[in-house]
Amino acid sequence: MKNRNQKTSDEDLGSLAPRLAMIPKQNDFKVPEKYFESFAESVHQRIKTKPSESAKVISIFAVKKLAYGLSAAIVLLVCGIYYYNNYTTVPKQDLSAFQITAADLSESNYLLSIDEDLIIETALASNIHSGNTSIDYNDIEQYLIDQNIEMNQLIIEL
Repeated sequence: MKNRNQKTSDEDLGSLAPRLAMIPKQNDFKVPEKYFESFAESVHQRIKTKPSESAKVISIFAVKKLAYGLSAAIVLLVCGIYYYNNYTTVPKQDLSAFQITAADLSESNYLLSIDEDLIIETALASNIHSGNTSIDYNDIEQYLIDQNIEMNQLIIEL
């Protein structure tokens, strides 16, 4: 029983889309006669006549081509590195403009920031020796007097 307030789906479709409702409803797809009766038999026939798929065969020559390509690339890389390291030169620059004199160093405050321990370690590591290796006690005492260093201050620092 239909309620008067309920619309059927056709009436609802007609109110929402009138042009769509005007298209006739019919099935345009047709199946040949006795199609499903002979369907199973035709599938079995196709399976029997179709050759089975064989396993995928990978040619040895394809692997050899890859090996030859990789070895050629490695040889070129090694030759390139050898050539770059042995036959390329860096142009030597004139460093005379960059030479620093003792006067330049004494005028700058750069020497004040250098740690004395670092200087001593560097001198010992590089075996820097001056021509005069014999220093006696009198020379040290004269140096301390010339630099105006007090003995008490020196004892405290040591």
